[in-house]
Amino acid sequence: MPGYVQSRLPALRPTSAKRARGTYVLYIVLDKYHVLDRWTGLDLVEEVADRFDRSVGPKDAIPVRIGDKEWKPLLQLIRAYSRAKLPTDKMPRVVARFQAQVYDAYPLGNGELSQWTSPATPMVVFFYDWPRNTGQSVAPSEYRIVGTFGDLRIWIAQRREDRHFLFVDFLLVGILPLILGVYAFVVERRSDEESDRGTRKKAAAAKRKGERS
Repeated sequence: MPGYVQSRLPALRPTSAKRARGTYVLYIVLDKYHVLDRWTGLDLVEEVADRFDRSVGPKDAIPVRIGDKEWKPLLQLIRAYSRAKLPTDKMPRVVARFQAQVYDAYPLGNGELSQWTSPATPMVVFFYDWPRNTGQSVAPSEYRIVGTFGDLRIWIAQRREDRHFLFVDFLLVGILPLILGVYAFVVERRSDEESDRGTRKKAAAAKRKGERS
């Protein structure tokens, strides 16, 4: 029994280390090819940021409305990183950005434009079905400024950093070695106890044999 327990311990560490390295490599590959972004909807939020970066043309700064595929991941990002707190008694229905005061557009040919919009342009959450570009005034109680268009880009990058910290720094580097260390300690402790019991049994058997002789 002691030999069996001890023989498992050397094989445990390399196998676990290989699994940890394989998991890390898998994470790197999934992250590099944006698979994790697609799983979490972060790629959709990045598409919204690209839309908000446009101030000229039919698809400039199209708002995101409740029910759109971008809605859930975008609202989750706002709730997680915006300093503004959304009221609990009102349901968000539209996310839009204000009309940009500073922007630029340069024609690239074939009807395409290279565009830039000031990252200081505010981004807002409406609590009713705000129609686009009507010019009508909105009561302050019906919307909340949650940040700027530039903040949205920062939040996307921060989400990726937090994901890396949670999976790699916390789980793979922090928690997994701790679990393996505790497991190795338990195995070694049991091995020592089995070895001590075996030694005591041998000593007792030798003593009984000596007394009989």
